[in-house]
Amino acid sequence: MRCWCWCKKMVRLYAVTLLLLLLSNYFGGGLLCEGQQGYSYCLDEERMALLQLRHSLLNNNPPHPSSRMHWWVGDNCCEWGGVECDESSSSTSPVVIRINIQGEMEYTTGAVGKWYPNATIFTHFQHLQFLDLSDNNIGGWIMPQALCQLRNLKELDLTANDLGHDGLPGCLGRALPSLEAVSLSINQRNMSSSSLLTALCGARNLSLYLYITEPSDNSLPPCLLFDKNVGSPSSSSSIQIHLVLSITNKNIQGWPGVLNDVCKATNVKGLSLWRNDDDIGSVLLLVPAGCQLFHNLESLDLANLNLNASSPVVVNALCQATNLKELDLSRSNLGDDDDIGSNSKPLLCLRNLTSLERLHVSDNNLKASSAFLKGLGGLKNLKLLGLGGNSLTNEDLPSGLLHNLSSLEILEIYSNKLTSLPTGLGGLKNLKELDLWHNSITNEGLPSGLLHNLSSLEVLDMSGNKLTSLPTGLYQLRNLQLLDLSDNQITSNIAPWIFNNLTSLESLDLSNNQFSGELSFSIFANFSQLTAIDLSNNYNLDVDTESPSWIPSFQLNYLNLDNCNLNSKSHNVIPNFLSTQYKLTAVSLTHTSLQGTIAPWLLYNNTSQKHLSLRGNHLVGQLPKMHFQNETTRLTILDISDNQIKGQLPTNIGDFFPSLHFLNMSMNKLEGKIPSSFSRMWQLGVLDLSNNALTGEVPNGLSQNKTILSQLILSNNKLRGMPIFSKMEQLVDLHLGGNCFTKPIIINASSAPSLHMLDLSGNYLHGYLPNHLPVLPNLGVLHLRGNHFFGQIPESLCQMTKLHTLDLSNNHLSGSIPSCLNSITSWKEKSELEEFLPYFDQGGEMANEIEINFATKGNMHTYKGVPLRYMTGIDLSMNQLTGQIPTEIGDLRELHSLNLSNNFLAGHIPESFQNLEQLESLDLSHNKLEGRIPHQITKLNFLSTFSVAFNNLSGRIPYEDHFITFDNNSYIGNDELCGPPLQKNCSLFENQAPRPKGNDFGSGKKKLLAKVMDEDLFFYSYVAICYALGFWGVIIPLILSKNWRRKYYGVINGCIDRCREWLLGFSFYVHNYF
Repeated sequence: MRCWCWCKKMVRLYAVTLLLLLLSNYFGGGLLCEGQQGYSYCLDEERMALLQLRHSLLNNNPPHPSSRMHWWVGDNCCEWGGVECDESSSSTSPVVIRINIQGEMEYTTGAVGKWYPNATIFTHFQHLQFLDLSDNNIGGWIMPQALCQLRNLKELDLTANDLGHDGLPGCLGRALPSLEAVSLSINQRNMSSSSLLTALCGARNLSLYLYITEPSDNSLPPCLLFDKNVGSPSSSSSIQIHLVLSITNKNIQGWPGVLNDVCKATNVKGLSLWRNDDDIGSVLLLVPAGCQLFHNLESLDLANLNLNASSPVVVNALCQATNLKELDLSRSNLGDDDDIGSNSKPLLCLRNLTSLERLHVSDNNLKASSAFLKGLGGLKNLKLLGLGGNSLTNEDLPSGLLHNLSSLEILEIYSNKLTSLPTGLGGLKNLKELDLWHNSITNEGLPSGLLHNLSSLEVLDMSGNKLTSLPTGLYQLRNLQLLDLSDNQITSNIAPWIFNNLTSLESLDLSNNQFSGELSFSIFANFSQLTAIDLSNNYNLDVDTESPSWIPSFQLNYLNLDNCNLNSKSHNVIPNFLSTQYKLTAVSLTHTSLQGTIAPWLLYNNTSQKHLSLRGNHLVGQLPKMHFQNETTRLTILDISDNQIKGQLPTNIGDFFPSLHFLNMSMNKLEGKIPSSFSRMWQLGVLDLSNNALTGEVPNGLSQNKTILSQLILSNNKLRGMPIFSKMEQLVDLHLGGNCFTKPIIINASSAPSLHMLDLSGNYLHGYLPNHLPVLPNLGVLHLRGNHFFGQIPESLCQMTKLHTLDLSNNHLSGSIPSCLNSITSWKEKSELEEFLPYFDQGGEMANEIEINFATKGNMHTYKGVPLRYMTGIDLSMNQLTGQIPTEIGDLRELHSLNLSNNFLAGHIPESFQNLEQLESLDLSHNKLEGRIPHQITKLNFLSTFSVAFNNLSGRIPYEDHFITFDNNSYIGNDELCGPPLQKNCSLFENQAPRPKGNDFGSGKKKLLAKVMDEDLFFYSYVAICYALGFWGVIIPLILSKNWRRKYYGVINGCIDRCREWLLGFSFYVHNYF
């Protein structure tokens, strides 16, 4: 009985335990899934410390420019630029491990003030490992001892600052056991201070990078120059110094002391010489005899030096560096030495570098130095050889060069003129990386079986060649991790068996080819290491991710299938396997014929995704609804433009995408109001909602000082109101054209000081031209086309000296054209429009190029990119301008387009137009111009569109040079113009006899009649007579005929009923939708 009771208790306990386990799995699993949808935020303590750092730097006097810090907004500091967090730490929240606030301008320019940061701010980052404060003009620290508390710090970069005697606390070297690398700039100020460098004494296993720009005669601390501190034989300190010497003839006096110190040192393992003057050899002449500096070096960087110009001094130094392991001679003009040969001193010195493992001789034009190349074969221990950018052909490479380099692991022969693989390549059994991009290699230049010998190959880059099919033997490279065959001319199908053995593949790039046929993603099912796939811009390639069914063993972080035919057999659905990819950072499915709706998991399934582009597809439906507060994404770039997405924008869209920098939803069917939550996208820099059906007013938050918008594009909607702009320092591009704005939009220098482009065309704006426009100092594009502005063009407009395109066409402007337009320098001197820096998508293509529409050459053209930067033009057409064309317009030598058509301009065409050297389009049609066409304008060599039609011009048409390409449409409507291309003989006009008096009398009568018709009395009398005839012509029949009266009243009653129905329908529409 006791046993039975005991068993009953155990069964109950087991049941309860099982029930608890099931409940925990259910709720725990739910919480886990829910946690995957959201993500943890950084520690509030660290976020506040970063904001203190931002305030300290941006409020310096004068302030330090740092666009990176302008993005430091929002709750999650792990998403801020230059900040990196570790989410795998034991802490419940991610912790900051890297801070990079490298300055954006050299402190030597004097444009920024000294910065004295408070070191205690960094004590809030207990897990900080990497700190980069370079190029910030730091003059010292407040509480510098606090830096010694950063126990986990590994790397510290303080280069390009101006640290003084208290630049580093004395405890730094001994207090930071993890410190591995420190970078400092040394000048006359801090070299005279022993405390700056001695602070690093006692550090263990430290690599010290010293950038010496302004040396002095003071000695470097002995503790840095020797393996052990002087007087402390038992010290375990170990410091390896890497010197970067920035040498000019201006600072040559200070170098003897530095060179004396380093010649005695045993710790100097690396040396880089920066050439700031042509003659660097004069400095090396100061090196004392018997100097051991070069003998101890393991790394020597002589890139960008003219070795021939500095011979024999630099070459002698090279000969002493017998222990070198790495040597960089890139861009050192080795190929310019006509005397270089098998016995040349540089080559003889290189042969003695028997320990050399890495040699860079790229960009030296070695085509003319075959003896030099042949001599490289003696470097038996070489593991890396860089020969890129030397214009080498296969004949230029010595046949025995690669045969002797059996230890080679990395071979770089990119950007040359090879047509086949180099001879001897098959013998490099240890080769792991082969870079052959940007050559002219064909399939005929790939010997069969050659790739089979390269069994150790891990990286193969043959992009930018002339391959027409996949290389033979590719399937045998079992260890291949990266394969790049992009930018070739491959037209074949992709045979699945080629990838059977490439299961170690991590990155595959076959983009920008001409592949055809079908490729099923199921062939990658067992590629467990695969992280990146790029098949973009293969327009005839059918990619199938749905059949046959498969389960991926990999976790991608990059996928680009742009301009492929995706899932044509499965109704063009979005690839379902993406729902299992939790490490994705970038997905681009642009122009892949996708159909259906946007799956919610595509937006928030993983927390690492940064870029998503679905542009140019056939997606329908509404945006996914966002129900839960924890449903947020880390997307920084989202492009769903050019689809058929409809409905209203979610009201909480700004809370769902807190990290967005770039959002493009243009060319859809979105409607309703723009949600106010957009103002909570603290990091949003580009917003494009153009070409939709959005209504209402623009939210206040989009024009307030909390936003950092650089590009706001809301054109071609049905928006009615724009709030007053406050301080938007980052705003560069504002497009509001094609809306229903009626009230003036006030923008001035204080509200948008950086504004370059303003497009308000196609609205209902009225009144005088805004008087606040001329105070925008950087405005380069001003388009007010198609509004209801009236009055004169203000002369204050001439103050906008950087203006490139001005479009005031199709308004009601009157008065004369200002003669001061020649004060706008961009139309007189060649200059580039200061464009907003565009965003690039994950494929490296521009995600949102700035573009403008401008009428020239008789059509509306879209300008973007390089054409936009150089486009200049004036369009004042379709107004009521009067007076003469100012001769000062002839001063605008850099003008490309001038349109003054459809006005009431009179007078002559200015002869100064002959100075418009860059003019491509000139339209003066539909005015009242008179006189002759100036013969001088035939010298305008770039003029391709020309029209003076419908004026009062006379005389012979200048029909020569390229003016013979203009047909009679350019001249019609001018009765007294003659000569080709018109069918009028000028001799008939020039030799015509005086008319008889009768004709003169008849002509006089015509003029008298025209004068009478222009009188007001005649006009009003004519109107009164016509009114009386029309009135009685209707009334008399109604009086005389009863039937006519009935029919008339019936028609009137019908019209009244229809009008009543229309008004009721309109009022109902207004009441329900507005």
